[in-house]
Amino acid sequence: MGKNSLAERLNCSVDEAEKIIESVYNAFPKLREYVKKQQEYPFTHDGCINTFFGDRLQVDEWKYYKEAKTEGERRKQRSRIERLGVNLPIQGGTSTAMSSGFFNDLRVAKEEGWNLTSFITVH
Repeated sequence: MGKNSLAERLNCSVDEAEKIIESVYNAFPKLREYVKKQQEYPFTHDGCINTFFGDRLQVDEWKYYKEAKTEGERRKQRSRIERLGVNLPIQGGTSTAMSSGFFNDLRVAKEEGWNLTSFITVH
């Protein structure tokens, strides 16, 4: 999340939000390196995201980035792709791991003869 969005969400000044972001990066020095790597990955891999599980996932925004007619459109799509490059691996990896866990619970319940039914999936 950028400083402007964070400031809005926390109802604080942009300067305060920027200080919060910097404090997180200072506390976790490898985080900045990870974010930069994830943001750049799609631009060297045909618009594909670097997922935790090695899936080949090309984001829709890649098409719009390549077809952008103005520098403003290109910047907007680049920003979206950079954000997805960071967010999708975390969100997708987490949901995949959770789904695997839910499936495993159901499998074990069936093997053990338990009456366990999945009724909701949470993301």
